[in-house]
Parts: sequence; structure tokens; C-alpha cells
Amino acid sequence: MKNLKPLFQVILFFLSATACAQVTEFRYNGAADVLFSFPPRGSGGRALVHDDGNVLALNYGGDFSGGVTIGTTFFFKPGKLGIGTAVPKASLDVFGTALTGGVSTDPTSSYGNLNFLTNSGKLFIGWNRTGGGGETDFISNAQGGDKGGFAFYNHDNSGNQRQLMNIFANGNVGIGTNIPQASLDIKGAFSTGGVSTDSTSPYGNLNFLTNSGKLFIGWNRTAGGGETDFIANAQGGDKGGFAFYNHDNNGNEQQLMFLQANGNLGIGTPNPNGYKLAVNGNVHAKEVNITIDAATWPDYIFEPLYKLMPLSELDQFIIKNKHLPEIPSSTQIEKQGINVADMNAKLLKKVEELTLYLMELKRDNDKLTERVQLLEKSRN
Repeated sequence: MKNLKPLFQVILFFLSATACAQVTEFRYNGAADVLFSFPPRGSGGRALVHDDGNVLALNYGGDFSGGVTIGTTFFFKPGKLGIGTAVPKASLDVFGTALTGGVSTDPTSSYGNLNFLTNSGKLFIGWNRTGGGGETDFISNAQGGDKGGFAFYNHDNSGNQRQLMNIFANGNVGIGTNIPQASLDIKGAFSTGGVSTDSTSPYGNLNFLTNSGKLFIGWNRTAGGGETDFIANAQGGDKGGFAFYNHDNNGNEQQLMFLQANGNLGIGTPNPNGYKLAVNGNVHAKEVNITIDAATWPDYIFEPLYKLMPLSELDQFIIKNKHLPEIPSSTQIEKQGINVADMNAKLLKKVEELTLYLMELKRDNDKLTERVQLLEKSRN
């Protein structure tokens, strides 16, 4: 121990001489220690010690078993510091607000190298680790563990504890689950929205999605429709789009729907084959409205200049091809399917042609009937 200055020795000697030696003690013991005791309140001990390394120690060795109090704010108990509380329950127990920060962890700063955290199990709170983001940094060490990360709990007033969120060392975040299997794993309801992607809004320009492979969920991209927007990037791919799968409890996976980047939608099929909607399965609808070009609708059949195929030619065509003219064969339909709008127009055309044939037959029949009637009159 180092010796204290002579003046301090004189002062302490005077204090000890004027005190009641056998009851109350406050003296320097000549070994860099200042002893203090007040028997009615405890045995006391080394109140001040000039310790090795030129350290001023209060309550050296924990001689004052009740701890040390500074005013009504700081309370030192053995191994614990309470700020605003006289009964600290942890190494640092703060009752009230706490403020920290301002220490840059920029790699070029004095705290750029945080190797002192290795195997420490400690948490370091700093600032601007990115060297420009100005963020608050929480940097922890798993103290030799293979997981680490951060966990957030709620401990209610009945003593019940529940984990709310877990951030694994690999970056996976679990909310409602302590074993996140993805970057964000949520067990429970999920709500998002309210961020406008209107071209005049802060998110009007979404170029930050380019080559990112990310999904952005926003609102009102149309600037008036009020819709929810799902905007995805293929990360350099030439297809992109959205796929919906079912993964059952036996580990089987099935693609249910695929919306391609060009807007084509396949249900039950991964390839719409160029169609806006391709369905591999049955479709049930109350009403289907198909828009068709008016020029292709066969009203022209009833125009005076329309040339109707003679029945004799129609007879030969059917004998040879086994289907009506302009109507696809069963082989074609099996391979290519049916264009509903086109087929309806062709069927209507055949009905209208059939109507013309019937009208022609009616006229021929009327002529024959008239001739028969004339012959019968001539015989009479």
C-alpha cells in the first residue's frame, strides 16, 4: 500500500483523538486504510483504502456488509449497484429512465475492434457500427455458445413469464416462436399496410427493389384505387411472379397457383402456356361474360351476298371429314382445346346457315305445293 500524505495523517489523527476511542472509531491505521465504525449500527471496517494500482476504494472488502449509499440515488450493495433503488436485484438495477450512446463503433473508431467481447457473454451498446448509418448498435457475445442472439420476454405481476421475440445469431427473428426457421418467423396474426406507394409518395420510386429478390407490400399504387399492393422482384431472373403452395403434415408439397410476371395465371398448372388464365381442373361460375370482336360475330350470314355452301357439297364434306366445315375435329380439340368465344361464334354460324337451308327448303316446298295444286285443278 502507498502512504497517504502527511497532512491527511494529521487530520485523521486529530479526528481519532477527539472521538470516543472505544465506541466510535474513525482513524488512519498507517497502512493506507481509513477505518470507521459506529458500534450501534454495525462493526464497520475499512471505509477508505488507497488500494494497489493507485485506486481509491470505498467499503474495501465489503466490510460494511450493508453496502454504500451516496445521497438518495446511488446504492452500492455487495456486487450490485442500484440507481434510484436501495435494494438492487442485479449487477446494475435502475429505477427510472436510462440514457446511453454516443460511443461510435465505426470500424475506424477506438471501438472499431470489439474483440474484447470474445467469450465474454457481454452486451455492448454503441452507435454507427455501419460507419454512416447513424444507428444504435446492440452487439452481444454468446460466451462460447453456438447460438447467441437476443430474446425479449414479458414477466407479469403474477410471476408468469412469456417469450415475445427471439433474434437468433444467424439473423432469424421469431415472434411468438423461440425457434425461427426463416429470417422472419411469426406464430400468430400478421398485420401490415398503410404505406402508400402512390407515385407522389416517398415510396413512389421503388427502384431499390431492382435485383433485390425482395417483396414489398404497400398500398394505393394506382393513386386512387386504395388497393393493397404486392410488388416483387425476381433478383435478376427472367420470370419472377408469385407462387402459392400447400405443404401438408406429411411433408408433401403441391403448387396451387402460379401468377407469372407477365400477368398470366395458372391454377393447378405451373405453366399457363401463354394464356391469361389456365386452369387444370373444373371451373364453376354463376355467369361468364366474354368480350368478342363484333366483326367476327356471324350476323354477316344474313347479308344478301353471303354464299351458302350447297347441300350437295356439304354432304360430300361431311362424308369425307366426319365434321362440319370450320368446326375443329375431335383430334384437334383433344390437342388444342376449345376457344369458347370462337366456338360459340362458329356454332351460331352453323345455326344461322341451318336456318338459311331451312328457309331455302321452305321456299322450294312452297313452290312444289303450288305446282301440285295447279296440277290437281287442271285435272278437274
